[in-house]
Amino acid sequence: MTLEIWTDDRLERLAGALEMNTQITANLAHGQKRITDIIERLATSQADLADSQAQLARIVERIDAKLDSTTAAVERLERIVDYLLRRDAEKNVEEKEGD
Repeated sequence: MTLEIWTDDRLERLAGALEMNTQITANLAHGQKRITDIIERLATSQADLADSQAQLARIVERIDAKLDSTTAAVERLERIVDYLLRRDAEKNVEEKEGD
């Protein structure tokens, strides 16, 4: 078994490597925190998007209901106009026959 001699130069290199390792670890931790923050913001954005989609679905349902109601009202008005046109035409025929 040999006994290694730790010279000042060797100790300085070891201390430098340790310092660099510590700095790299700190940089990695900082990067990981930034990634975690981004993921949290993304999750919040996704939840907001889901809420917006749900609101949009409710709006579309209301629009569909109003469209159905409007379509039914237009059909009723068309029947009324048809009835009035037929009635006026019949009156015109009766008036011409009465003349």
